[in-house]
Amino acid sequence: MAALWSMGKNKQGGPSQEEIQARILAFEEEIRAQDDLMYGAALFFEASSLLHENDPIVETYRKQFRNIIQTGRETSQRATALLEQAKKDPRRVSVLKQFDFAPFQGHPNPAEMLKRARIFIDTYNRVFPNRPRDQEFTREETFRLMEEAARALGDGKSE
Repeated sequence: MAALWSMGKNKQGGPSQEEIQARILAFEEEIRAQDDLMYGAALFFEASSLLHENDPIVETYRKQFRNIIQTGRETSQRATALLEQAKKDPRRVSVLKQFDFAPFQGHPNPAEMLKRARIFIDTYNRVFPNRPRDQEFTREETFRLMEEAARALGDGKSE
């Protein structure tokens, strides 16, 4: 019975190497997901800006989105630094479980923004597979992305 109880634990009762590695891999995926959401938010803002390009409210939203995206990037940077510490010292891996990404903190409706960002990143990945994220969009490409995202929203995808 003692052999079964100790399976998966190291000699000091902490997580096994497999558990540590699994947590590190899961956290790396959470960082990628955070980065995807921030890119989805940037795509949403670009599409919204084009759609309402002559509306003065766009400048207000620009500041809000800039802050949200900057906060998201800073969160990813902190998470990456924490991940590197955990890789160097596996005793710190438990801290990864406590990290809260909190995407769209500061947005008036974070759940709705999360939904929109997911739709835009999913649409982007489907419509523009393997496209470098730093490549600028043409107006036509932005409209295409917007149309496809609207279609996905209407179909109830990415919910």
